[in-house]
Amino acid sequence: MKRNRKILLLLISFFISFNSFILFSENKKEKKHRKHYFYIEYNRGISSHTSADIQLITQNQNLTFYNVSLIDNSFFPDNSIFPNAFFKPLFKGDIVGAVKATTEPYYGIRLYHFLKFRPEIGFGIDFIHFKVFLPDESQKVHIIGTIDDKGIDKTDDIHNYFYSFNVSHGVNHIGLSIVYRKMFFKNSTFPDGKIQPFVSFHIAPCIPHHEVKLKNSDLKAYSYQIKFPNFGFGLGLGTRFQLAEHFGLYIEYKYTYTFLRNLIFDNGEGKVKLNFGIHHLIWGISLIL
Repeated sequence: MKRNRKILLLLISFFISFNSFILFSENKKEKKHRKHYFYIEYNRGISSHTSADIQLITQNQNLTFYNVSLIDNSFFPDNSIFPNAFFKPLFKGDIVGAVKATTEPYYGIRLYHFLKFRPEIGFGIDFIHFKVFLPDESQKVHIIGTIDDKGIDKTDDIHNYFYSFNVSHGVNHIGLSIVYRKMFFKNSTFPDGKIQPFVSFHIAPCIPHHEVKLKNSDLKAYSYQIKFPNFGFGLGLGTRFQLAEHFGLYIEYKYTYTFLRNLIFDNGEGKVKLNFGIHHLIWGISLIL
């Protein structure tokens, strides 16, 4: 929680600084610029811890683990707000390693196209890569269900049933998005406005990559899975700051809810089900075309 507060304070300072810069700076060279309708954006971010009821279904058991705490690990592998895993290989000329590092922590990519006749409204594709992990520490939860047709209703450590449970290569929302923006401080240089508050909504098929290994069982999973009905939706509220004709920065709060209803094992019959909501704070760059 202390780490999250420090990051939040840093981002609030960033938000205020750029807001002040844009409000008080004026472009004195007047020239005609066309409006821009296509935005390509990349972001990093942090997601909150969450909790979920996890249902485990195999040939001999059907158990529900209630209110299981899950953590985010958003800054893997840096454990830092600064993407050192990207910059270190880049400075060494390892382009492949640098590109790989952009996909390991929390990140997002989105494409927006705003309508010419209603430039405040846009549509696009929003890809969000975030993670959830079952912590290694002992965690006692309420468990109800059956094992070999015998009823279970007790409190026990979840690690007595799961050796590991992580959606570690991403929960991966890949969704259709609609966005509405306001355009403030428009002029001939910035016809879309220097400051663009926006709200967004997406609904998304979900392609999770989970790592699951059961205790006292050979069942395990390590794979991307395109399965119905794994999906999610999200709501966003943010502000974009256009600093140049083709470049901007943005910060956004987002809430997502994810339904993972069909996580199957790679080597046998059975599945895992869970739903969870997550808060996100993201910051990114905009390429404006």
